[in-house]
This record gives sequence, structure tokens and C-alpha cells, in this order.
Amino acid sequence: MPPLIQRQGNRKLGGGLVAAALLLVVLSFVLGTGVAAAISFLGAPFILAAGVIVAVGKAGRRAYARLAAAAVPLFIVSVVAHNVFYGVTNIEEPVFLITGIIVAPALLLAGAVGFVLAGRGRSGDAHGGSEMARRAT
Repeated sequence: MPPLIQRQGNRKLGGGLVAAALLLVVLSFVLGTGVAAAISFLGAPFILAAGVIVAVGKAGRRAYARLAAAAVPLFIVSVVAHNVFYGVTNIEEPVFLITGIIVAPALLLAGAVGFVLAGRGRSGDAHGGSEMARRAT
């Protein structure tokens, strides 16, 4: 069985996890209130983060650090845009809200976890150490 996190990424599995996360968000709004809605709404960022990590694959630590760093301004911009839109139109707008409370934290989580996972195995072990260490053996 091939590993989940491959060098080129597993686009189908990653896309499936991202779709499952979006389905959970929609399901939480359909269910309204209650424990099932809360669980599906709170679980969506973790599934979305896993989908991003699996789809991207074994990128370098710098790529995951950029992903995590991009999540912070995305959160700020989406919250400000949501509040400005509501203040101007007095209509509740869900796109910026979901971006701020689901997508941005998921990207931050994916960046942090990917950064840690990309740093593993750099000591020349059998799990993908540096190329120079592999040539020396």
C-alpha cells in the first residue's frame, strides 16, 4: 500500500478530503443546532487540513511555512470583509464568514502539521533523508 503523503501528492484522496470537509460544513448548516451540527462544523477544519496536506504531498518546509503564514492575513481580511459587507448591506454573508472560521484555521493547521512532517526524516534515515546522505551509503 503506498503512503498517504507521497512526493507528488495524492490529488484524488486530497480532493476527496476537501470535498468531505465542505460537505460537513453544509451538513452542519442543514442540521441547524445540536450536538451533531457542532461536531460536523468543528471537525471540518481538521479534515480540510488533512486534505491539503495529502494533496500537496511532500513539499519543502518553506512551502508549508508559507501556507501557515498566508492563513493569518486570510483570516483578518475575511473577518473585516464580512463585517464591512454586513455593515453596508445589513445582510448576513456566509462566504467570508466560512473562509474566516473554517478555511483560514485549516490552512494554518495544514501548514503547521506539514512543516513538522516535512522536517522529519532529514537525518539520512530510510524514510526520506537527504539525497547526500543516501548517496554516501
